Amino acid sequence: MRRPLIWMFLFYLLGILGGQYCLTTSSTVLFLFISLSIIVYLYYKFQWNGILLFPLFLMLGCIRMEQSLYSSDPLLESLIQNNLSDNKVQVVGMVKRIDSYKDDQIICIMKTKKMIYMNKVFTKPIKIKAYLKYGEKIDYGDLIQVEGEIITFEPLRNPGGWNEAFYMKTRGIDYKLFGDLKSIQPYKRNFLSILLNLRDRWIKIYDSLLPSKQSAILKTMILGSKSDLDQDQKSMFQQAGISHILAISGLHISIIAALLWWIFKNLKIPNHVNIFSILLILWIYCILTGLSISTVRAVLMITVVLLGKILRRTYDICTSIALAAFIILIKQPLFLWDAGFQLSFMAVLGLIFLSPVFNKIFWLPKSIRVTVSSSMGAGLATLPIVSYHFYYVSIVGFILNLIIVPLAAFVVWLGFLAGVLGFFWNNGAKFVIGSVYYILCFYEWISKLFLHLPFGNLITGAPSICEIAGYYIILAIFVLYVSYKRVYNFDHKILYCIPIIGILLWITVLVTPRSFELTVLDVGQGDAIAIHTKNNKNLLIDGGEKDASKVLIPYFHYKGVSSLDAVFLTHPDKDHLFGLLGLLEKMDIKKIFVSAKDLGHDETYHQFIMKAKALGIPCYLLKQGDTIVFDDTIVQCLHPKSNEAEVYDESWNKASMVLRVINKKVSYLLTGDIEEEQENSIVNFYKPIQTDFLKAPHHGSKTSSTENFLNWCSPKHVFISCGKGNRYGHPHAEVLERYNRHEISVTTTAKSGAIIVNSNGRDYKINTMIKENRGNAYDAVKRTAQKKYFSASLLILWGGAILKKTLLRGNTEKTHSFRTSDDEFDSF
Repeated sequence: MRRPLIWMFLFYLLGILGGQYCLTTSSTVLFLFISLSIIVYLYYKFQWNGILLFPLFLMLGCIRMEQSLYSSDPLLESLIQNNLSDNKVQVVGMVKRIDSYKDDQIICIMKTKKMIYMNKVFTKPIKIKAYLKYGEKIDYGDLIQVEGEIITFEPLRNPGGWNEAFYMKTRGIDYKLFGDLKSIQPYKRNFLSILLNLRDRWIKIYDSLLPSKQSAILKTMILGSKSDLDQDQKSMFQQAGISHILAISGLHISIIAALLWWIFKNLKIPNHVNIFSILLILWIYCILTGLSISTVRAVLMITVVLLGKILRRTYDICTSIALAAFIILIKQPLFLWDAGFQLSFMAVLGLIFLSPVFNKIFWLPKSIRVTVSSSMGAGLATLPIVSYHFYYVSIVGFILNLIIVPLAAFVVWLGFLAGVLGFFWNNGAKFVIGSVYYILCFYEWISKLFLHLPFGNLITGAPSICEIAGYYIILAIFVLYVSYKRVYNFDHKILYCIPIIGILLWITVLVTPRSFELTVLDVGQGDAIAIHTKNNKNLLIDGGEKDASKVLIPYFHYKGVSSLDAVFLTHPDKDHLFGLLGLLEKMDIKKIFVSAKDLGHDETYHQFIMKAKALGIPCYLLKQGDTIVFDDTIVQCLHPKSNEAEVYDESWNKASMVLRVINKKVSYLLTGDIEEEQENSIVNFYKPIQTDFLKAPHHGSKTSSTENFLNWCSPKHVFISCGKGNRYGHPHAEVLERYNRHEISVTTTAKSGAIIVNSNGRDYKINTMIKENRGNAYDAVKRTAQKKYFSASLLILWGGAILKKTLLRGNTEKTHSFRTSDDEFDSF
């Protein structure tokens, strides 16, 4: 069997997937049957006894996946999650990493030695991300005592949002803590603390040599320090399709390795000393830059290459890729779902298999051909992954990389050299860094220039797994035909598969029934409701109080939406309006509907109206009785009665817009922040109705949701949009009791995250981003039982196979030496 390590890795990978997705007995049995069938087939095909070890790798993957999902301390986690009122804690721990000193605050990672919480002492070491008030300077390795509030990380609360809990779990960090630094005990310095202090000095050298913007980019490229890189810079590099130069990856490591090789070679150092010196420096550099996935992958692969030179073994790049992925996933299986892991390894595979295809464009000069092939290979290989995680595709990125990547070599070489010189020769460092400054300025200028081009970025939304699989199958067929048609004698008819698969995917997209969707977004203490009709009409009711870049823009990009047919502002309170301010310039908005005239009394509202007019977006006043139709969806305005001359000095709530949205037989009542007075006005004006869904008035405040109003609209389900642990106490207990008396199902964004309703106009289905009821405890018990069943089954089957092999070995007649083949007869 060729490349057995790749097969072992694939079965370990299969075990990880089984541990993640096989939660029922039936799915576990099916998975086990398919896996063992593959192993049996491979054994009879290759007749290699090493294949009998493959079930162990399968089981190892499953077990490691289960272990990665377990809590570090289940009792502590249970106490923190169930005790939301008082999370005061005392912690003694060691500083493992310092992320930044900002705004009189230290952000660091600490590993606990002792924790006192709810009068219980916990001594099991866990990692905590601590946000501490900056009083006294701390150092790596210091033993510190902290008092503050400990909380869990937030799970994914909105479609397209950031899953903070998963990200931190992947990095082995369990909780975050906000508090005060009580005492510091300097710790005896070790190699790691010396190395990290060296990194701090290196960062300060760059800060002294370059302006803040260029320094932030160079620190990210050379040292992996992203704390000073602002959001605008990150967005610019991402949208331009060149964010890979900010990650320390194979490009950076190979440049540094080549530079070190050249230096040591000119110093006439023996070859084996040269290699071990380079490996030592690269691994120290890997630790220095934070052990990111792309850096570890690149250093592991270069380690295999250089050790192969010493051992005089042939280097196989596919095996080295599998080995690097194997080592990373054994350490943390959750990295399999990490964007950095996927992009790093897919880019390398693209360079190996796709770049040679484009390298056959012989009419281009060789220097240009190499750059084009690298850019296209890595770009096409990572395109669906970028689309899946970031919801867009950069068209200009393919062109920009032809300019940016060659210059990156000079940035890394000179930046690295300037950093080293800065330790002992400041003037020399300034001289070297000059070229780097102008290259970084050029990066910014050309990125902004290309981003202003029409269709520079395409908002794609998150593609489905089937679409991603179809893309890679088409790519694989193309590569196999172009690069391996002579090796495997492929017929040109294999190319017919490409349009066939493309047509099937297209038909799948067309045939998949579209439905009406209403999403109550989790924007904290505020309102934001998105509506998508069957025929792709997109509406937004309110924008919440968070910046648009936090919730609204990621959500619409996730949905593949770049244009809104209408925006409804129920009333100009900040918790409904503020998010819309940032949305005006980022999306194409066709119409805005408001409930009150802008008389200049409210500064934020006035700014919103003036900004909309400056962008040419028409604003309309909506009042009681107005009706707007979007395809098969009708939007009726039930309140306010009049808005031409009203001035709402006391409260904008009186002007709050109430919308009734009707999609065939299913209706939704969206009430803004109306209170008892406005509810009575609506009840007295309209005949009783029956609605399927009610958005709770005023976030579930006791000043609304009166008995008369609930009797008038008779809702089946109530959605309450409110912030977790908000200072107003929403939803109020008496309101919840009122809903309970009316037997109305209640769901809150504070507990469930975003609430999503899908409907065909007759039936509907409600989903939430955070699953309730069964929760994590149920899944943990289920996973434990499945793991034991899965592992026991594998061990029994594997043990049986080994026993059978051992028992039958002695009865096998060794007659092969007397066998005569047909070829031997032919030779006579």
